[in-house]
Amino acid sequence: MLISSIVRSTLGLKDHRVASTPLVGNELQIKLEPKKGRKLPCSICGKKAHPKGKLRERRWRYVSFWGITVFLYYCPRRIRCPEHGIKVEDIPWSTGKKPYSLPLITVLAFWARLLAWEELSSLRSLT
Repeated sequence: MLISSIVRSTLGLKDHRVASTPLVGNELQIKLEPKKGRKLPCSICGKKAHPKGKLRERRWRYVSFWGITVFLYYCPRRIRCPEHGIKVEDIPWSTGKKPYSLPLITVLAFWARLLAWEELSSLRSLT
């Protein structure tokens, strides 16, 4: 199974695609792009609209693969929502402006329920 397939399935990507997955040092950089011609959902209401521009590239920490640190890179798009005007698209792997992806937050929440806080903080280097 390719790394891009793992990313697509764990993030549930529908309107985005994996553009590249370069390994730089011990860091896997997964570059994401919107699919051409797709409407993107509004971050407030979820209605889809065509992109009108893009913001600077952002980076999200993702679940590590086999001890390799993984980051997602993406330039969020601005859309013109028919109901709310110009807004940033809804990003399916993110919640607000947090630098952590939803899969990583889920993994950490799972371990937080099972381990003591001191042990969990020591696992930080593994995620």
